[in-house]
Amino acid sequence: MRVAPNHVRGRVRRKPLKSDAKRHHLIPESYMRRFAFDGRRVYVFDRVAGKLRPDVPKNVAVESEFNSILKTSGEKDRGVEAALAELDGLASQTLDKLERGESLTREERWYVSFFIGFAETRGRGFRDAVVTDMPDSIDYAKPERGFVDDQFARAFSAASGVILDPWTIESLVIDATRDVASGAYEVGRMIKRAFEVARHAFWSEWCVVQADETEEFITSDRPLGILVKGEWFGDDPREPFAIKVLPLSRRRAVIFRASRDDRALTYETLSGETVRMVNAAITYRYDRNLIAASPKLIERALSDCLVLQCHHLGLSTQAVLRTA
Repeated sequence: MRVAPNHVRGRVRRKPLKSDAKRHHLIPESYMRRFAFDGRRVYVFDRVAGKLRPDVPKNVAVESEFNSILKTSGEKDRGVEAALAELDGLASQTLDKLERGESLTREERWYVSFFIGFAETRGRGFRDAVVTDMPDSIDYAKPERGFVDDQFARAFSAASGVILDPWTIESLVIDATRDVASGAYEVGRMIKRAFEVARHAFWSEWCVVQADETEEFITSDRPLGILVKGEWFGDDPREPFAIKVLPLSRRRAVIFRASRDDRALTYETLSGETVRMVNAAITYRYDRNLIAASPKLIERALSDCLVLQCHHLGLSTQAVLRTA
């Protein structure tokens, strides 16, 4: 084991984080408030209910005990939710700096990168995909080796400030899950993929953009928009040749794409047409909730997404609507 330098060593925790929170947000409340129309409320389209409503972020994209791990004793371990809450706080401050056009430290760039990673994996869509593919039974008392690779180890080291090899990280995980009854596999997959996405985002080229006066950005419970060759939507944020967009607020977003070096941030203005394309890309991937400052933005994003999908597939929009 190699210990990180003094300037990052202080970030390493000796005791696990704990939380009493039973309501777990699938996207942070602080992030959703960045899209509020009155400083407090947002408009939300609920895919399941099929309804558009104004609401406070406290009631949006939230599920009971979503990130809790059940132990064999019957106790619920909410340490993962506590860690996500801490990351949300650090990332929120850093997103503010991006909004103001301030440069980021290397550590702050990691905060945003991990925010991006977990924004991709902490929601219902990713969780359902994990559950669909998970083994029929998992014996946490007899774990298998090989679930941590070098890329994950490097991302873990960046997050924790302690440089550990894959074998050591696996040993720590195995020790921590010996008394687990359920939930650790799902949460573990969430963390692993989030670290992969975070590492990709960190080493990408970043550009903060502003919407022109005719449009605003929307967001969702899976807020990354992915554009492939500028004309269609992707679904994997690790795709090296795709352009990824994370809305920061109603007026600004950060764009990242593969790069070989850690470049300084640049700033540009996007046309209204391009902002609508970004909003459609976000709509293409959302799990349950679209979030915006006005009903019109959500309605237009839903319409644009449908039209673009039909055009891409060579279908008639009206024919699709008649069969829906």
